[in-house]
Amino acid sequence: MKESIERVKVWWKVMTYYFYDRSGQFISLTFDRERFRTDAQHVLVWAFADEAGEKIVLTRHGNRGWEVPGGKVEMGETPEEAAHRELFEETGIRAAELHWIGQYIIYPESGKGLVVKNIYVGMARDWNDIPAGFETLERGIFPVSLIPFRLSMSPFIQDNVFPLCRAYIAKHLRELHGVRK
Repeated sequence: MKESIERVKVWWKVMTYYFYDRSGQFISLTFDRERFRTDAQHVLVWAFADEAGEKIVLTRHGNRGWEVPGGKVEMGETPEEAAHRELFEETGIRAAELHWIGQYIIYPESGKGLVVKNIYVGMARDWNDIPAGFETLERGIFPVSLIPFRLSMSPFIQDNVFPLCRAYIAKHLRELHGVRK
């Protein structure tokens, strides 16, 4: 029995997923640190609104709908700094710590201009008003169990990244600092 449990742990840690998103772009998603690239230009932030890790903060974009906060890494900024900045700009929330848990890559059909996105997780700690002047209309608290394939959800949340991240985070919630179950 113990041997099969160890095999499951190893399988989970090295698993990389491949799929196509709704627009037909090829995506790879990994939670294996050895496969992480260092050239991420974008970030996503799973900010938990509760200590149990059952509620997540989403932001509502004017054109796309509800989505996980995130955006581009600016010149001279590290991806982690970008994650903190984007979380605040889009939700008015600050997290004490963010943990890099995964990465996904979008391979455009042209084969040029890979889009590398780091995925971070953290606990919402400091709640402020959403800063003015950004594309965010509002923030909302949603159960992590939400079904992302609803009309009000952004196309960016309607692919396999959201449910696969949800499964990974649920499995590793106790290991993530600041998030307890």
